[in-house]
Parts: sequence; C-alpha cells; structure tokens
Amino acid sequence: MSHWESREAWEAATADTEFRERTRAAREDPQTPITSSPGLYDVAVEFSAAAAERR
Repeated sequence: MSHWESREAWEAATADTEFRERTRAAREDPQTPITSSPGLYDVAVEFSAAAAERR
C-alpha cells in the first residue's frame, strides 16, 4: 500500500509518464504479484511491527 502526503502529491505522481510506466511494468511482472485498487482513502488505523514490539 502506498501512502501519499496529499491528493495533490498522488495526482502529480500518477500524471508522471515515468511513474506510470514503472508501475505498469511492476503490475505486469509475473514474479511480482501486485493488485491495484486505484483510489484515495483516509487512513483510519495504521499498524506497524515497530509499534507492536513496543508493547
């Protein structure tokens, strides 16, 4: 999952031809199973291994 600083940052990245080519190549590589669900979402909860280790 990617996290973007803002909608504008996401729009700038996805408008970039090089970015689109790299992500297309990654999606089409059979050795790299990537699924995409394009859209913008608000993060409600974020989990990380580091946070779990502090408990």
